[in-house]
Amino acid sequence: MAIKILNSRGGSWALVAALSACALPDPLPMVVIPRTADSLVGAPWVAFTIDGVVPVISPQPQLRWSDPEQVNGTGGCNGFTGKAVVHAGALRFGPLAATGKACITAPGGQEDMFFKAIEQTRSVRLEDGQLVLVNTAGKTLARLARAKQQP
Repeated sequence: MAIKILNSRGGSWALVAALSACALPDPLPMVVIPRTADSLVGAPWVAFTIDGVVPVISPQPQLRWSDPEQVNGTGGCNGFTGKAVVHAGALRFGPLAATGKACITAPGGQEDMFFKAIEQTRSVRLEDGQLVLVNTAGKTLARLARAKQQP
């Protein structure tokens, strides 16, 4: 591409426009499809987006694999535990048991949205280090970040 620089006021804008057309696209995210839950075991995953809603307010829902087929966590108020199986990116939760605390939350609030996301999850991927829960239609239900390990 030939670039002609003009000595007029518009010349510098022409150069900027020509160079911006050559800008590199944003890099594609690093996506990993877990074959098993082995890489997910350990520190809890903390929700920061649920059904597209950002930010997730404190106390943030958490999900933790205690072993490759066992999860526990909290929706922010109520705790839960149960089975979760990952096979070649497919993820099925259940059955899960949750505590029945009387929480001061609005129906359809953050905890309800988190539990609904878990219920509808059918696949999982790691995208730029984030755990992404996805439904059958490919919609992202929740994004979680790995919590820092306590020393």
